[in-house]
Amino acid sequence: MANERQVEMWWRCSSCQHRNLGRHGVCQACNNPKDGSEAWALPEDPAAAPSVTDPKLLAIAMGGADWRCTFCGSDQRAADGACRQCGARPPVTRPRSAAPAKAPAKGGIGCLRGCGLFVLLLALAGVGAGLVLREASRGFTDVDVVVDAIAWRNTATLERRLLVEEQGFREQVPADALALKPDGTRVHHVVQVPDGWADETYQEEVPDGTRTREVRETVADGADVSTRTERERCGEDCSPGRETCREVCSPNGNGFATCRTTCTPGPRRCEPRWCDETKTTRTPKTRTQTRTVTEPATRTVERTRRVRTYRSEDRRAPFFTWKAWRWVSVDTLVERGTTPAMRWPVSRGSDERVTGEQSVFEVRFRRAFPWPFGVQRWRWQAERLDGFAPGAPHRLRVRGDAVLSVDPSE
Repeated sequence: MANERQVEMWWRCSSCQHRNLGRHGVCQACNNPKDGSEAWALPEDPAAAPSVTDPKLLAIAMGGADWRCTFCGSDQRAADGACRQCGARPPVTRPRSAAPAKAPAKGGIGCLRGCGLFVLLLALAGVGAGLVLREASRGFTDVDVVVDAIAWRNTATLERRLLVEEQGFREQVPADALALKPDGTRVHHVVQVPDGWADETYQEEVPDGTRTREVRETVADGADVSTRTERERCGEDCSPGRETCREVCSPNGNGFATCRTTCTPGPRRCEPRWCDETKTTRTPKTRTQTRTVTEPATRTVERTRRVRTYRSEDRRAPFFTWKAWRWVSVDTLVERGTTPAMRWPVSRGSDERVTGEQSVFEVRFRRAFPWPFGVQRWRWQAERLDGFAPGAPHRLRVRGDAVLSVDPSE
């Protein structure tokens, strides 16, 4: 095949450390046969290694994997009928000689698993970064959380029935007033009473014929038409990207390796195409004209009229003081807790009562799943505690440390 070639590998003699070509089954320095402990290796730069063109070497390279003699431990060619060292016949099942293309990497399978886990973590980190950027562009983030803790505060006003002093006019005295006593008279209200007449001058607009004036105004006067040429994008010109090729070599198990060249087309390169377009513009024209306008005229005259005058007079009425039993605010009671069972403030006697009860609920959330940047928590002022038991799952819509909503509908 045009994209496939054969290259020769090498092996190092374990007895004398001589480097031998893959075509040799015995060491060229000490004449010891190659055994299972001596692995074939690819050239240091397989891409620069010469291709095998000799017909005999090609026959060996493409003749199949070598087999290992179970009696003397030496490697034998697939085309040989018997071991060249001891004459033993090949086994029925020919195990493939383990000849890695390169020296075994440190760590083996564990390294591969570790590398795979590292790549997976990088991929998850990339996905997480993409989600963070997407949420940032929306201005908020949706986070899965669980209820970490709850807190409530119930407040009420404590009122006590006391005998208090009040005052007012006769119509303000309540039915349950005690110890009613007069306290002289006070100004009850003020009235306006007539106090004679007075002359008042005022101004009035009256007709005074007509007036003419000139008005300058701008009116339409056709349009100016102009044309121009503009360059506009009218498509794109694309060319195929530069092809990227690489050569991958795999051992044949016989001292040679098959190198195949695979090519990947590069991304297309596109450039915008520009065209000349003729544009027409109509610019409205105007002109200024003068016309005469006739309109009514007025003048201001001063007139006199008589008007009634008034004076203010106080009207007094009897004033009283009295006593009455009233509910008076004397204290603010508070109950707090961090469990779903709530308590309300209660009165401490028959002459006391509790009014104006108010509740404040706070729910604290934390992330439901492990987060590599520390534990994040949020606080939320809730209207009630139903559904917010510790450990209950929810979803928050947040912006930084601020909670926008709990369990958003979209």
